[in-house]
Amino acid sequence: MPYGAYPSLGKTDFLRELIIRDAVFLLGSRYWPSEFAKSPLFDKPPVKAVVIACNTATSFGLEILRVPFKEWGLPIHIVGVVEAGARGAIESLKKQGGEGTVAVIATVGTTLSNGYPDAIEKLAYKANIKNLSIIQQGSVGPAGAIEGDEQFIIGRNKIRAAEYKGPSTKNLEAPVDPELAQEYGFDFEGILGDKKVPTTWQLNSVENYIKFDVVTLLENYRKMNLVKPISVVILGCTHLPFYTDNFKATFKRLKEFKTNDGQKPYDKLIDENIIFIDPSELTAVELYKFLADKRLLLEKYDKSVITVNEFYISVPNANLKEIKLTSDGNFTYDYKYGRAAGNFNVEYVKYVPMNNYNLKDYVQESIIKNMPAVWKNLLEFNWKSPRTESLPDIAPLKNTNSAY
Repeated sequence: MPYGAYPSLGKTDFLRELIIRDAVFLLGSRYWPSEFAKSPLFDKPPVKAVVIACNTATSFGLEILRVPFKEWGLPIHIVGVVEAGARGAIESLKKQGGEGTVAVIATVGTTLSNGYPDAIEKLAYKANIKNLSIIQQGSVGPAGAIEGDEQFIIGRNKIRAAEYKGPSTKNLEAPVDPELAQEYGFDFEGILGDKKVPTTWQLNSVENYIKFDVVTLLENYRKMNLVKPISVVILGCTHLPFYTDNFKATFKRLKEFKTNDGQKPYDKLIDENIIFIDPSELTAVELYKFLADKRLLLEKYDKSVITVNEFYISVPNANLKEIKLTSDGNFTYDYKYGRAAGNFNVEYVKYVPMNNYNLKDYVQESIIKNMPAVWKNLLEFNWKSPRTESLPDIAPLKNTNSAY
């Protein structure tokens, strides 16, 4: 689930608990063969490194894992995406002469942690970069929209079953300003409501969420009266880099945007050669270098090691009596964010192998489109892994119109 909303709802302690639970799963051997299984199995292999592949979870959980890992003497490398993204920003600034403004677009939870500004400033000090500005935009909804969460996006012919939580004229956390309608440049095919009545607008496309966030970022920056243009943009949510082209197009349009009186309000705020940072890619490079340096990479000729990549997902534990689910099997909003920290004896979710039962069609389609190598590995896991071959209640992933 996207973790970004927990901090803004005062649930940072519970967020940290979820991160600990995830780490315990990765370190251990226990998992459920399926969400319908009556008992768990204990043959999941151990790990030699842990990547927190979520910006919010990294911001709030990296250190709480590093400390016990060190105290317990675990020979396990742990890395998060925020530090890698910050390093990428500093390297980009160096190439631009050491000056400029770094913009961070991330979840509200990540921006509240101040994780990126802290990491960037620390690295800037070491690199002797002094003329640096950092601005943040706490995004409300893009991650949920990308995942198809009904609170943020629904099909055009579908009635919304959950309360809309995205930007609107009534959302104090993400207020839509009707006077900026031209600046937003919304595609009204991706808007629910009356086109002529802004108070009815509900964003209903990822592209419109991006337009809202970039305009909001630039409007806030314009009001600061700072003169250095934005030269680096960190896409500080794991979901956002899939839409890098949309971000580039939106910044380009706004740099050239003219008001009715011919003014270009954002021109000087955006660098001609703006650089976009994907922290996840930099994290992968960092992890690879560490494993290679420590000689921890698998040798292809070692036939004694099973090299099938394994994929697991957490699904609601339907056997838990207190659980509250939506019609499509997810936690209800009130239940998801109403839980309190400290109940470690309660198993809210089951960690199970990924398959057709727990990956919705649109998620599979997204993986096929955006991560073809991951899709290939998912197919291999479901067809070749001894952990799935022995489980008759797990269906292989549908090999829909993919290249595999």
